[in-house]
Amino acid sequence: MNAEEVLAKEAGEGAQDKPQPKRRGPSEEAIASANRAKTLRRRQLEDMLETRRSTEGKDF
Repeated sequence: MNAEEVLAKEAGEGAQDKPQPKRRGPSEEAIASANRAKTLRRRQLEDMLETRRSTEGKDF
């Protein structure tokens, strides 16, 4: 085997080793979207609570 054959074989094997990304169905997409929305809302509420606590007792 010459160097070109070895490189071609290694390149072919490398392409097979990589897993293809799975396609998600509509229900999985909806669940992921809902989870992102919940996480965003929770962070917003945490920020609002932190702001409220930090300004408690201060007069503006």
